Amino acid sequence: MTKLDQTLINQLTRDFIGGGRLFDSFMRPDASAFPPYNIIETSTGYMIELATAGFDKSEITITNEDNRLTIVGSKKQEETPVKFCYCGIAARKFERKFTLRDNIVIKSADYNNGILSIRLDEIVPEKAKTKLISIS
Repeated sequence: MTKLDQTLINQLTRDFIGGGRLFDSFMRPDASAFPPYNIIETSTGYMIELATAGFDKSEITITNEDNRLTIVGSKKQEETPVKFCYCGIAARKFERKFTLRDNIVIKSADYNNGILSIRLDEIVPEKAKTKLISIS
């Protein structure tokens, strides 16, 4: 993990007017690093990618309630337990939560080759768009 320069931290803190708790939540290390994920900026919003190798898409649920995106993975019990000589692919239950702004909507979710991709679009309301005011 890259360390942030103190000057950059001060700049970000200053830019988060009234959002100190939100900034603090970004800066606080996550208690659980499983599963690892990426957040990618796209032309219409964002894409969240979670590395969920070993899980079938039927073992993953995605919910959105009160601007809180929650992804839960829970393995089904095998009828005949597998005896591992070495187990390097995690299969433990996980829950990953993301707080979404009001103008972020979940467009789709796709599961391919062990990567869960969730597309989020940012909808700019009409009242928030820049308007040109003519001078009379």
